[in-house]
Amino acid sequence: AEARDSSHGLEEEIHEKDTQYCEAIRNERNQRKSVEAELESFRLSMEDALRRRNEIEKENIALKDKVQRQEKYIGRLQDRDKQNRRQSKAPRPSYMAGVEKEPPRVGSKISSGLKQQYHPSFGSEENTRPNFFAESSHTDE
Repeated sequence: AEARDSSHGLEEEIHEKDTQYCEAIRNERNQRKSVEAELESFRLSMEDALRRRNEIEKENIALKDKVQRQEKYIGRLQDRDKQNRRQSKAPRPSYMAGVEKEPPRVGSKISSGLKQQYHPSFGSEENTRPNFFAESSHTDE
């Protein structure tokens, strides 16, 4: 009877220890799953951050290229402007003394003699726009 009680006690102890070990293994598995899920989350966020970094880097390269091209263009414009200023400072030949440097722009003031000579539609002082309805207004009389 004592042996049976002793063996029964040992069985219970073994069963108890087995339950404790199984519980410890379950806890470790849950902790491992939790840590793996957290690691996966970090991995995904790192991939996303890397992708965004690459996009920003590409955009940065494109913007730097754009700035360089604009600087070159502005440099060419400045060089051209310097060249034009140098040429305008040079004495003009006598046959070009009365000629304007630039042709008049649209909308700029033109002397009245030029208006009448080159632009017959501007001959009248009272109306500088062409009258498209001139024929219809004369037929109403």
